[in-house]
Amino acid sequence: MQTGSSGASVLPPQVESAAPAATEIEANFAKVALAMTEQSKALAGLRNHVTKLEAICASNFGLIAKGIETMNARLAKLEGEVAETRPQIEAMKAHAESFPHALRAARRSDAGVHDQVRSFEARLRQVEMHLGAGQHGQGNQDQEQ
Repeated sequence: MQTGSSGASVLPPQVESAAPAATEIEANFAKVALAMTEQSKALAGLRNHVTKLEAICASNFGLIAKGIETMNARLAKLEGEVAETRPQIEAMKAHAESFPHALRAARRSDAGVHDQVRSFEARLRQVEMHLGAGQHGQGNQDQEQ
């Protein structure tokens, strides 16, 4: 500090108050530098975590990609099997749809067969009665002899 002949300060008051402000600024700069160092350490830690996460994600994505490939292979195999069975299923569907018609036709045919059997039975009875009447008379003659 500069002093005059009377011992009073020759510097204007703004300059005299600048000295304590300079130490305060230096202290603030030290605080900022410390905060920047801490942030830099935190950033390094974050980079480390990000690197680990990238490795984990890459590993998981690799597993997921393999799983997707496996699922696609299974899907292709199943599509092939379905393509093979589709004609069989369609044939079964056609048979299933025609089955009631075939069953009705079989019943009609069965009824026709029953009618024919009944008519043959009736004719057989008539023939037996006709022959039986003649044989009963001959049968009595055979027994008498």
